[in-house]
Amino acid sequence: MFINNMYLDLLKIKNRDELISGIIDIFYQRKIDDFFLYFEQGEDRYYISPKNPDIKIIKGDNEFDWKRYAIKQGNDFWHIDTLLYDIKLGDNIVLNKNKHYFVYTNDNEKTLLFTHYKMIEFPKSIHEEMIKFIYLMDSLFSKFYMKKIEDIYNNIDRRMDTLTDKIQTLQRLSGLLQSTFEIKKILDIISQYISDSLGFKVVLLSLYNEQKNAFVRSSQYGIDNEVFKKLKKQLVPYSTIQDLMVEKYRISKSYYINHKETGIQKISDLSYVVPYEKPDDYTNWHPEDILLIPLYSKDKKIIGIITVDKPVDHNIRIKEAIDLLESFAQTASLAIENTRLFNKMNGLISDLEKINDISSNLTSYLDINSMLNFLVKEMRANFNYINVTVWLFNRNGELEIRASAGYGDEYLEECRVSVSAGEGITGWVAENNVPVLVQDTSADPRYIGRSDLILSEIAVPLKISNHVIGVLNVEKEGLNSLDKNDLRIISIMCSHLSTAIDNTFKYEETEKLAVTDGMTGMYNYRYFINRLKEELVRAKKLNIPLSVIMIDIDFFKDINDTYGHIIGDKIIKELAELLRSIVRKGDIVTRYGGDEFFVILPGSSKNFTIKLAKRIMKSVNTFKFTKDIALTLSLGTVTYPEDASTMDSLLRWVDDALYAAKKKGRNRVEGSK
Repeated sequence: MFINNMYLDLLKIKNRDELISGIIDIFYQRKIDDFFLYFEQGEDRYYISPKNPDIKIIKGDNEFDWKRYAIKQGNDFWHIDTLLYDIKLGDNIVLNKNKHYFVYTNDNEKTLLFTHYKMIEFPKSIHEEMIKFIYLMDSLFSKFYMKKIEDIYNNIDRRMDTLTDKIQTLQRLSGLLQSTFEIKKILDIISQYISDSLGFKVVLLSLYNEQKNAFVRSSQYGIDNEVFKKLKKQLVPYSTIQDLMVEKYRISKSYYINHKETGIQKISDLSYVVPYEKPDDYTNWHPEDILLIPLYSKDKKIIGIITVDKPVDHNIRIKEAIDLLESFAQTASLAIENTRLFNKMNGLISDLEKINDISSNLTSYLDINSMLNFLVKEMRANFNYINVTVWLFNRNGELEIRASAGYGDEYLEECRVSVSAGEGITGWVAENNVPVLVQDTSADPRYIGRSDLILSEIAVPLKISNHVIGVLNVEKEGLNSLDKNDLRIISIMCSHLSTAIDNTFKYEETEKLAVTDGMTGMYNYRYFINRLKEELVRAKKLNIPLSVIMIDIDFFKDINDTYGHIIGDKIIKELAELLRSIVRKGDIVTRYGGDEFFVILPGSSKNFTIKLAKRIMKSVNTFKFTKDIALTLSLGTVTYPEDASTMDSLLRWVDDALYAAKKKGRNRVEGSK
């Protein structure tokens, strides 16, 4: 009757723990004061005893060799005397010494029951009950084992379904993210998917801005647009996030911070607190809790953070949510990095196209000043640099500003217009022939510029035939506002600019040779004609006078015949230097050919011109030329508009005046009329 009632009671038990508790109660009712129940299920081995009421898993592969101590008493039970020592299973005592145990087993000996009866005699009815009991235990343990296996499979199925849903969701998300390379759309897709798939009504995504060393709120879902505009203006310092990303808050790769632990005065400084939300409405979530999911780049640098709030069912399973959020974060990070890389490459291509356009226009300039002024203005306009400057070495070996754009007039007045090689970042680059990228000028001891702004600076040497002729320098406002791509762009620009400068130098040299007298270094007749045209137009436009002096050496043929052409050439050179020293700075002295010279005198009246011509004549009379040769000049003058009003008439009348001076005895000055 006992076993039937026991069987009915045990059948009502729904789990293994209740079963064990029921067994212990039954044994005590039957005056069994000590027992040890051992069973095997599948590849697992377990045991329970009054000393160990919880199921204990047996580790290791060694079998329990109980027959070593047992004497068989019948078909289904044995007897064990533990007279001298305890019997252990692993490190645990399972049978106490000085006791008599009966061992009951099922047919396959996978379930064993060791019992010690309180009475001196062990009733036969108890043997029969225990034999039936061991088969009942085997059946029940098998039942629970099969239930465990079923639960495992069901759990696997649920996890597989969840994993399948997760994979399908991530695949859909990846497909959407691959459909655009606009960073704003990428971020909005991520925010909405997190909300739709994970059940958060509020999602806030912030990206790290290296220049500001802070996180900028870049996308949201579930926040009022006007509120979000204000949030975007409130930067989150990197240090604030760094203080929260500590081990005590970490779960997996994310961080959960209870609102009571943050120490942040205003939680809205970091996340967004949903208004009118009551903490009592939530099971295990508080509106001011923070769930922070970092976004990492491939090189493990943080590129952004995701924060979430307002779970739709007012309950959140943190570990499960983090697992899914981190999957989204990994996909999001990859999309953001790919988008940035794509946009960076597009930006680089666009920059190269701009460089090509600017460079192709440089070749159209023959004047170096015009070319450099064009360059600095275009560089500043196309690349948003705050300052662009071209420095070239002058005759004194100093770097001086030849063209600049961006500096205000007020600052330019205070700016160093020249520096020595090695001085400042610009001078250092020129001296070392090495380009440099400075991402924070305030932290570079070489910097000698303005201190009212935090700037980034790039300086690249300008070289012709590997010889440094100057430096191209750009500045941009903000920490880390210039990077290696900018350095690459500026370096390419410098290569084109150096070639353009070299071509301009060569052109200017060629032009100079074309309009310069080879022997004296004076401008020649070609230059004289072109400048006379320009000055005549200017004189007419400004309504000012313009005069010309024509000079001829008296009896120069006799000097050549007497002393030779070498001495004659030396006399010409000495006279050229003397003329340069007498005329004004703005006057133009040219050699007509042979022993004749022209002087153009912009703005000179007739009286002033005649006085200057006479001073020239007297200076020549007293000058000590080579071989003490005495020299005299015949000079003719003409003045616009008093004497003539056109190019032809000016040249004709000045030639007539010179002829008159010669005819009247030489060593004299004659006007045109």
